[in-house]
Amino acid sequence: SCDLLPIQQRYLELNPPAVSHYNQSVLVGLSKRLKASIIEKSLQELVSQHDALRFSYTNVNGKWQQSYGSAKVELLTLDLSEASPGHLSSLIENHANDIQQSLNINAGVIVKFLWIKTPEHESHNRLLFVIHHLAIDGVSWRILLEDLELTLTRIQANESVDLGQKSSSYRQWVSALNQYSQERKLLSQQNYWLTIAGNSQPLKYDKVITGEATIFDTAQIKMCLGVEHTKYLLHNVSQAYHTEISDILMTALAITLCNWMGSENIVIGLEGHGREHLQDNIDTSRTVGWFTTIYPVLLRVEPGMEYGDLIKSIKEQNRQIPDKGIGYGVLKYIAKEPLLQHKDPWDIVFNYLGQVDNVVNKSDWFTGASEATGISESPSHEIAETISVNGSIRSSNLCFTWRYSTAHFEAHTLQTLVNNYQLNLVNLIEHCMDQASKGTVFTPSDYGLGSDISYQELDNFLEDDDTDDIMSF
Repeated sequence: SCDLLPIQQRYLELNPPAVSHYNQSVLVGLSKRLKASIIEKSLQELVSQHDALRFSYTNVNGKWQQSYGSAKVELLTLDLSEASPGHLSSLIENHANDIQQSLNINAGVIVKFLWIKTPEHESHNRLLFVIHHLAIDGVSWRILLEDLELTLTRIQANESVDLGQKSSSYRQWVSALNQYSQERKLLSQQNYWLTIAGNSQPLKYDKVITGEATIFDTAQIKMCLGVEHTKYLLHNVSQAYHTEISDILMTALAITLCNWMGSENIVIGLEGHGREHLQDNIDTSRTVGWFTTIYPVLLRVEPGMEYGDLIKSIKEQNRQIPDKGIGYGVLKYIAKEPLLQHKDPWDIVFNYLGQVDNVVNKSDWFTGASEATGISESPSHEIAETISVNGSIRSSNLCFTWRYSTAHFEAHTLQTLVNNYQLNLVNLIEHCMDQASKGTVFTPSDYGLGSDISYQELDNFLEDDDTDDIMSF
């Protein structure tokens, strides 16, 4: 058995009625040179290598437990070779929907694979992965697809498969978090998180409802930045203020939300990959599982700030987050800090996944597929946030999906927010392109001084052009 991570506890404590219907899925085009037997052997290697894909879950007296189960893989097959071009997509989606609803975490059925044989006019067959979210996250998909590429190549060539030594197990990571939960530096974070929670305020809702909104009560708006501005963001923007991509994305979000709310600050929930460095002997870089962290972030936007000051301010605010936010979940779900046992202090959550199609683009065996993969989460599940923003880069284009509660917001309200976010993001990118042409502007965290001085104080000092004495300053 293995204790639950904070993010797993967060989900299971919601007591969703269809607990087994909360999945992540990927559909890829697969070379027609590969036989079903080769694919099944390759998937067997993946499940044997990655322990989380064998988890099963039991609820004992209201407390969930997870344990390791069997590594046996059954590749489901679907022959659509006679499907007409106009019906192929809908047939794939319908069968995917059936699989999405068929997992059973209590019985250890948390993974299903479907091989789809397509008509002759299609260059590739399809392979559908459906994995319960309790066992998978964004980083894990990259690991799985890289390992699948290797196993397919080796087995197709009648060579032995060696996926290398396993990185740290889920159980080892849980143990590291348990040790971290007792460290003084974590316990000292309590006031930090409580202060942020104290600044939380509800969003401006268009409607007042009684009860809770569910997935059924949601709609989505998709926005894409465009290939040109995405390229600038990836390769040029960081040179202006020595930033990460997330700094610019969050600056645009802070401007958009604070202007909408008529406030100088906003608390959001921020998702991170969660695979932080806690101990030298722990390495989760090749471990599959749900490691995600989610924690509150207070974004401040002072009136009249120009783009440069906004970027520097949000960048420095982000650098002040202790241990990249992992402590919040550990304090709440492992240390059981009493003052954090309440509803999370945000109504909007933000998640940037980065470039998600690199592995597929470089593969010899699979490619992207355009068909829908079905409904990944039960419509009966209550939503934890009324707005959820998820961004990723596919085909060199940064796109965001804004999911929102139709029980709380009118469609035009969210469309206006999305439009303003896109406009603010484009303006910030173009400002950074202009600044980068003039040189890089550094901030206190670049010198390890983030806790000692403000970016305004550093700006004033650097105006004297005497950077040799920065550390004594």
